[in-house]
Amino acid sequence: MNKRQPHREHDRFYNYPGEVVSHVFWRSVYMYLTSYAQRAAAARLMKEHHVPYTFQVADHITWIGHASFLISIAGYTILTDPVFGDLTFLLQRFSKPGIAFEKLPNIDIVLLSHNHRDHMDSATLKALFAKTSCHFYVPWGDKAWFDRQFGPQASNRVTECMWWQEVMHEDLKLTFLPARHWSQRGLFDRNKSLWGSWMIHDTLYFAGDTAYTDHFKEIAACFPAIEVALLPIGPCEPRAWMAATHMNAEDAGKAFLDLKARIFIPMHWGTYGFGIDDLMLPIVRLKSWWKEQNIETPERILSILACGQSHFLTHLSRVSPFIAQKSGLALR
Repeated sequence: MNKRQPHREHDRFYNYPGEVVSHVFWRSVYMYLTSYAQRAAAARLMKEHHVPYTFQVADHITWIGHASFLISIAGYTILTDPVFGDLTFLLQRFSKPGIAFEKLPNIDIVLLSHNHRDHMDSATLKALFAKTSCHFYVPWGDKAWFDRQFGPQASNRVTECMWWQEVMHEDLKLTFLPARHWSQRGLFDRNKSLWGSWMIHDTLYFAGDTAYTDHFKEIAACFPAIEVALLPIGPCEPRAWMAATHMNAEDAGKAFLDLKARIFIPMHWGTYGFGIDDLMLPIVRLKSWWKEQNIETPERILSILACGQSHFLTHLSRVSPFIAQKSGLALR
C-alpha cells in the first residue's frame, strides 16, 4: 500500500499537489464575534458537562476540554494538544479545564497535532516545560518554536516527526500519521510546519484536527487493532467553510467506522466557539447519527465525556501484549 505523504513546495506543506489554499480574514472575524456573543449562554450549558476530576490509579483517558486529554497507560502519562486558558479576548473558554493545571500528575509525554493556537498554546507549553521533564513530540517544522522559546534546553526534549514516522519513548511506540488540515501561527508562516494525528502503541488513536478523507482507511490498514479513537466532531457549520479542514459529527462517525475502532470518544466541541454552531449541535448530531446507524455493540461504543470525566481502560479487548503486561490487564 502506498502511504500518502505531505506535498512540500517552496518550504510549505500541502495536503496534496495542486491544493488551493484560501483563508478569508472576514470569515475568522465573523466566527470570533459569534463565539463571543455565545459565551455567556455556552458557559451555563457547559456547567452541566463538567465533573470534578480526582486522581486515578487505573489507566484512563480524561477529557480536559477541546483536544486536550490526559492519557494514563502502561505506566506513562500523556497530554494531547494541551490548552488550559483562553486563546484571545474574543476566543475565551466556555468551560474551565476538566483538570486544573496545578493538579496535573507528572507528565511524561506531550503530543502536538499542529501549531494552531487552540492546539499548541504558548502559555501552557511554557508552564509544562518549566514544571515537568516531559518530552514533546511535534510535527515537522514546529521544533523551531521550542528552540526560540527555550534555546539549547529544547534540543533533548523535543522530537519532530513526518507522517508515518515511528518513535520510541523508552518502550512506548508513538507513530505520527496523516490528517487533512493546515498550520499557521503568524501572518506569514502558513503551512511552514506540518500537521497530523498520533497513534499510541498501535492501540489509541488521536486524530488532531482534520477533514474527512480516506486517510482513515489507510491508517486502519496499517493498524488493525485500534481500541480507542479520539475524534473531532466540530465545528459543524457553516459547512461550506469547514468541510475542507474539519469534520462534522457525521464525518467523525464515518471516520470511526473506517478506523474499525471499538470505542469512540468525541472531542473538539464545547470548549471554544469555532464556526457558527450552537454549542451542543455537534453532540446532538453525533447522538442522532449513532442512533440511526444502530451500531452500539460490545465492539462499538460511544463514550461521550464531560470535562474532567475519565474513560477507564480496564477492559481493553484488542490491546497489545506490551500494554497488557505493563498495565496488568487481562486480554480477552
